[in-house]
Amino acid sequence: MQSNITKSQSRLLGTLFKTGEELHVLIMNVEAFSTQKGVDFAAKFLSCHNSMMAIDESTTIESLTLQNGRFYGEENGGGISLVESHIIIKDVTITNNHVSGAADCGGVLVGQSSPTFINVIISDNSAGHTGGICVSYSNAYFQNVSIENNTAIYGTGGFVCEYSTPVFDGVEIHGNTATSTAGGAT
Repeated sequence: MQSNITKSQSRLLGTLFKTGEELHVLIMNVEAFSTQKGVDFAAKFLSCHNSMMAIDESTTIESLTLQNGRFYGEENGGGISLVESHIIIKDVTITNNHVSGAADCGGVLVGQSSPTFINVIISDNSAGHTGGICVSYSNAYFQNVSIENNTAIYGTGGFVCEYSTPVFDGVEIHGNTATSTAGGAT
């Protein structure tokens, strides 16, 4: 059933997609994100803004690209931040995201979580601490994952693992660079 909205409500909804420099946060539950309409809305919203997205922990994010995220702060992922999450990320590309800060991850930040990454590409992200992905106090599973061409200023270009026990199956880490320490993984 389609709800009727007024012209003023329609104009207000249209402001959701105005571009700008400020950070926008999109929060969706699994039911909304599991529909094509929900995926289309999220894709349009994320393409218009410097944004972060939060989805309840029982979610699977599948078949999309998280790109051009910009975050200015610490302890965040430019593409996606997973904290206390048990999410499944499948057939996703996380690319061209950037974070400026001392304790940051350009592509993905995983903290105190147990996510599963299947058929994921983490590429061309940049940050001060970790360009690609940082896994901290977590048990993450990676299957058919490529972590490539990420850069860091004073940390690690590709993958950082801190107090964690990740499992790798078919993972490639290559072409990552860092100015002062390891390019690939630590």
